[in-house]
Amino acid sequence: RCVPISLFSSCAIHSLTRSCRSQVELWQGFKAQERLSRLTDSPKEALWELAGNIPYGGHILDSGDAEATRSLCQQCLAPSAHRMPGPGLPTLLAALQGSPGPGLSEEEAAATTQALIRQLPSPMEPAWVGLCNSLKGELAAGRSQAMLAALQVAQGLWQPRGPPSIPQRAALQELVGQGLEVVQELAGQLKECGWEVGVRGLPPKGQPRPKPRPLQRFLLEEAGGFLALLQQVQRDLQCGQEHLQGPPCSSPRCAAILHELEQGRVPPHWLRYTLASPPAPQAWLETLRCRCRLLCYYLKAQTGVPYRLAAFLHPRRLFLALRQETARAAKQELHCYALEQQVLPTMLPPSNAHDKGLCLTGLELRHAAWDMHSGQLKETLPAQSCQLPAIWVQATFRSWKTRPCVPTYQCPVFLGAPNAFVPLGSQQAIIHVALPCQMAPEVCAQQRVYAVSVLPEDNTSP
Repeated sequence: RCVPISLFSSCAIHSLTRSCRSQVELWQGFKAQERLSRLTDSPKEALWELAGNIPYGGHILDSGDAEATRSLCQQCLAPSAHRMPGPGLPTLLAALQGSPGPGLSEEEAAATTQALIRQLPSPMEPAWVGLCNSLKGELAAGRSQAMLAALQVAQGLWQPRGPPSIPQRAALQELVGQGLEVVQELAGQLKECGWEVGVRGLPPKGQPRPKPRPLQRFLLEEAGGFLALLQQVQRDLQCGQEHLQGPPCSSPRCAAILHELEQGRVPPHWLRYTLASPPAPQAWLETLRCRCRLLCYYLKAQTGVPYRLAAFLHPRRLFLALRQETARAAKQELHCYALEQQVLPTMLPPSNAHDKGLCLTGLELRHAAWDMHSGQLKETLPAQSCQLPAIWVQATFRSWKTRPCVPTYQCPVFLGAPNAFVPLGSQQAIIHVALPCQMAPEVCAQQRVYAVSVLPEDNTSP
């Protein structure tokens, strides 16, 4: 404890001699020292807390960002950490992969040096300044938006918004009519799955209401919520169609929905099933079609099928239903079971899947790559994402866990769309999957490695 105490005492004496600190700040310093004494008794950990977490982690609200900052501070303050060389010509020469041989002429040595310099990363690449390479797309998108805004200002084409023109009105009527056909078709497909779909579903006369298993109850609740959304969209589109074909509707909701559709945006009233940034109305209707197909497939099969978390409105309840079903089968309490994950060696789900767990597919790995030969995470420089193999999840009885011999990273899984921005808030993570990795797990935390559950791009694969 002598290291933080001596450091704090020297800072306090320096402040008093220069008279540049108030009494309030001095008492705050004493409170910080008292906090250090309560947190740890190790001088090494106290130095990490004093020089790392207090200045850089005090205002970080997200646990993922705090963990990345904490691991980075520990690595920089470790005794084995080496100081980076300063700028200048020696640093540039040391960065080269080799040096010209002594027997080369001046022209050959200059050409060899130039060839080695070309192999260095470009200063425009994010990896050159220590940033993750996946930010390249966001930087390019930001520059493009700024250029587009400057061009629009230079053109001076702004005009006050008036009533929609005849072509715009015809396009809006076509979009509303097409949306009505889609939602009516999808609602009919869900109703064909059985009377159980929906919260208010009634059994046939003379038949008692059966009690579904937890997994089946979860699927029925998801299908019922999706059906309620389709019925609400259908009512809104019918009101909008009457507004376009007849006298104007006095409902502010109807006017707001038509205005959003006219601007090429999905109305906020329908965004319960939006994964990332709101897509165009046509693309949003396709996501509804894909979700309806997956829900009908799950309701008919129920067991032994690969699940995509992006198909559900409340995907966390899927794992709760899995634990409940396992605990009910074993006649044990729910808290006695925990989730255990295993990455399968192939991209395809197992054909002989049993009913003791479930299989997750459609996971897109970002900020890292997956080595199929070793079955581990590895570092990658390109910004392209890669597909994770199928992951088997089952509920196992809680017991003493042995520490794995291979480093394991708890990878958070979010909902999103392919090549779309995903907010990495800790509260939005659906589940954490244990992935073996070739590098240290702290490196994965610093690079914010995560996975995204996406919908299938085609309408054939589940």
